[in-house]
Amino acid sequence: MANNDLFDGILIFVEVVKRGGFGAAAKALGHSNSHVSKEVIKLE
Repeated sequence: MANNDLFDGILIFVEVVKRGGFGAAAKALGHSNSHVSKEVIKLE
C-alpha cells in the first residue's frame, strides 16, 4: 500500500468515527458505502 493510499484510508476512517458510521461518512465524502468500507478494511 502506497503512503498516499494509507493517508487517504486514515482520512476516511477519521470521517467514519467523526460521523458515527459508514453511511454518514460516505455521504459527507461523496463516496459509496462500499468504497468507504473497503478503504477502512485496507487499514487492518
